[in-house]
Amino acid sequence: MKLRYNVITDFNGIVIFEPDRLIQFWGGQIQEGTDLYTHFMSSDDGDEVINRGIIIPILAITDAGYGVEFYINEKSDRAPKEIVFENGIYPLHVKSRLVLADLAVLKEWIENLGWIFVDVPRGYYGVIIRGFAHENRKGHIVDCGYEAILESKRSLPKYTATQEANCQVLIPHRLARPHRAGKGRKS
Repeated sequence: MKLRYNVITDFNGIVIFEPDRLIQFWGGQIQEGTDLYTHFMSSDDGDEVINRGIIIPILAITDAGYGVEFYINEKSDRAPKEIVFENGIYPLHVKSRLVLADLAVLKEWIENLGWIFVDVPRGYYGVIIRGFAHENRKGHIVDCGYEAILESKRSLPKYTATQEANCQVLIPHRLARPHRAGKGRKS
């Protein structure tokens, strides 16, 4: 199953999260206006919410509108030349519902504001995040965003992704292609 949603960012990031588990992690209630982002970035709780499969962040991106595609137990149908980066595995445990939102929702918590509910069955998943950019013949980006490729698991998988990944997709990807180890560059 493939699902596509559009999200506009104002805080240089996107977050995929399980809100009921996040509220439970925070002690059963999150007061309106709470700055979860600063807390998570400055404490071990940030690693903990990722390791427990509560939050998947896509950080340090340009504020813009992006398509976010969810592939549930199936492979992406995107052309390999459009893939800018790949980062995974993120653990994800959907106990009741899944939300896609601008990272700003964690900076100033207001329940349901700007939340996009993603139709994902309950369960454990290993998630790979991939960035994509589709360019026209002139090299202009005409579609870009992120893929969340979810694979069902029997239990919560280990977190192997990195938060230091370059998640930018708005740079023409012919310039953003990572250098591959073992392949020399021609001058």
